[in-house]
Amino acid sequence: MGLPVVKEVDITAYAGHPGNVVKVDARDDFEVVGVKLTVRDATSGAVVEQGQAVKSGGFWVYTAQTEAPRDRDLEIEAEASDRPGNQRTLSEMWHG
Repeated sequence: MGLPVVKEVDITAYAGHPGNVVKVDARDDFEVVGVKLTVRDATSGAVVEQGQAVKSGGFWVYTAQTEAPRDRDLEIEAEASDRPGNQRTLSEMWHG
């Protein structure tokens, strides 16, 4: 059994507003059982929001709940977990 792989964190539909979505392409040789998304202030590391993505088709989809701070760079990190509990992450930077 291999580690899960986060192939892509798609932030093209994220504009820093509640209801915006982030799509994650996470795969495993057996099964990805969960994807946690964390949005952090890139400078301070403070968590802006975090939560579980929902499986939808071939992707995991996270719907933003919080208005992002303006004029701040954010790190958007997806953490995929497989059935044995292995985890792997991938991050993208968003410029507000």
